[in-house]
Amino acid sequence: MVEKILIGVMVISIIGLWLELKKSGSWSTHAIKRKTSRRRMRNKEE
Repeated sequence: MVEKILIGVMVISIIGLWLELKKSGSWSTHAIKRKTSRRRMRNKEE
């Protein structure tokens, strides 16, 4: 039962992300840039 709920949530989130990507292609690149910049900041702190 719990597995079915988790699979459903994953499918819904994937569809949601896919729709967002279709709406604006720049959204994905923006998110990737944000992730890489966070990593760089962490490396500088260490």
